[in-house]
Amino acid sequence: MRFILNTEKIEDIKISFSMDDYDGDDFALFQDFCFGMASFFTVFAQKYECDTKAAASFKDVCLSCIGRDIDYIIEQGVFE
Repeated sequence: MRFILNTEKIEDIKISFSMDDYDGDDFALFQDFCFGMASFFTVFAQKYECDTKAAASFKDVCLSCIGRDIDYIIEQGVFE
């Protein structure tokens, strides 16, 4: 799975799957997606120069914001 993201042009977000991704089980695909999101978080926290304690606090804030944003996107009818 590949993620391509430019937060300044959100309409250009790309995610691509390999043939193995399509042939595999959904659970493994979800695990890969979650690992990708965790990797984005880790790189961001490192660039933001978080130490371990700050990263743990930052994680809680991020998860809360991500949940709020996903709820908002769903409420906007994106999946209708």
